Amino acid sequence: MSQPETFIGTLDMGMDTEQSIASIELSGADSAYFRVDRDGSIYFTGGIELHYFITPRFSFRVTATNRYGTGEPAEVTVSISALISELTLDDLSHIRAIAISEDGQTVTIENRNYPLQTIYDIDITDLSHPVIVKTIKNGDPSTWKQFSKPASEIPIDGGKRIVVLESFEDSMITIMDSGGNAVSNQYQTDADNITLSANELYLLTGSYSALEILDISKRDEIVLETRLAGIGSVKVLAVSNDFKTAVVGGDNVLRIIDLDGF
Repeated sequence: MSQPETFIGTLDMGMDTEQSIASIELSGADSAYFRVDRDGSIYFTGGIELHYFITPRFSFRVTATNRYGTGEPAEVTVSISALISELTLDDLSHIRAIAISEDGQTVTIENRNYPLQTIYDIDITDLSHPVIVKTIKNGDPSTWKQFSKPASEIPIDGGKRIVVLESFEDSMITIMDSGGNAVSNQYQTDADNITLSANELYLLTGSYSALEILDISKRDEIVLETRLAGIGSVKVLAVSNDFKTAVVGGDNVLRIIDLDGF
């Protein structure tokens, strides 16, 4: 999947400012995939295939010129571990619920800022472009088809077992039998919510700093499969029935994350 030009960070330009730097040049094998502005802002410009669960490291050199001349090239190394499309609305801080359509093409969010409630339908058929608000309407979120939702306890194996998230000073995720006895290891996490994939093989957890995918296929063991950092706070989380798309709400931004190929 290709990605539009995306801001990924800022270089420390020392005593220089955007006004004092005359030019910036990039060199090196990976320089074609990046742009650096005179204020130090780094942008990933695309031109190379990226996938969510591969974290490539890119290296390039940055040479700045000011009124005193051209400085020594600085080596820059960048790791890109996620492809994320983002939607920002004025009042996304009030997201209460997220649902993904059965065909995986539309995300619906409930945004409640008392006394107002707004339902947004968002077209996500092509994640290589910015997501689009397709319609804005009033509606009843109780009618949404929820494949899964954050919970402290999630039943699995037809209710014979449950996945429990205990949130104390150190939060733990455990698989228990119907009698409340632990049948798996305890997985320590800082997650505030958990979501189960439709095939009951994976858990997604959301915290203030990361999205984690946990393998529970063995039912007596919880294993970290992938940790996706740098996505901001995860306050509301949903996953599509085919486990190809995750939607995260938090930090006034709705993030649509491509899980295809996992």
